Amino acid sequence: MKGIMLTRGKYVWIAEADDVAEPTFLETCVRFAEEHEDTSICFAGSLLIDADGNVSKRDINHWGRRKKKEAASFDGVRYAAHNLYWKNYLVNASGVLFSRRYAIELANSAFLNMRYCGDYLFWFEMSMRGKVIEVYKKLNYFRQHTAKVTNISRKQGEGVLEDIQIVRIMDDRLPNLKTYKKALRHGLLYRKIKRLPIELQQKNRLYRALSDTLQAGFVEYKVQRYNKYFRLLNPTLLTVKRDRLS
Repeated sequence: MKGIMLTRGKYVWIAEADDVAEPTFLETCVRFAEEHEDTSICFAGSLLIDADGNVSKRDINHWGRRKKKEAASFDGVRYAAHNLYWKNYLVNASGVLFSRRYAIELANSAFLNMRYCGDYLFWFEMSMRGKVIEVYKKLNYFRQHTAKVTNISRKQGEGVLEDIQIVRIMDDRLPNLKTYKKALRHGLLYRKIKRLPIELQQKNRLYRALSDTLQAGFVEYKVQRYNKYFRLLNPTLLTVKRDRLS
């Protein structure tokens, strides 16, 4: 945050040392950001690369039919409620251009106290302040390392504790969230804990945190699991994919 406070430009780009961007990245994102007065976030698609620069075939953008468009602009609050509530779609900070004006408003945000998922909360807070623009071009290369913080947090389960706190903040901040939608989101957290490669004692600690913070547990997990099957019978049933803005 100190670095952001020292910047003077209209936009900020965090150029991670081990990531790579296409020469057209800034030109493209600035062009789309400038089309709207209240742009808070503008981000492009990313490709995964290994330590040697080899590009992975794994799709981390999941655009679907969206990729037929050049870009799309969304109301930030709606984007937070329909996209970020479910997951962090801004997978790499190096692929994001964001408003300095809105970012400095977060000088005392809770994300500063997070070690693993602070970027997730930061993007949520930013989206609540202005428009979010998705650029459907892969202009960023996200380097992967086995010792990444995200990998360590997954093995230790500490990242899930921060995820739980972030969802609580979203539940409090987002208007008109339906009970069923919250149950699905909380159930996804339970499933995430269940699948972690950690000891049972550690899992139980996370289950207690989920219960204490969100009053959620096995019931919400069952709701999420039933949803997975009933969505095949009901094309209008709420799912993560169907809720995502396009």
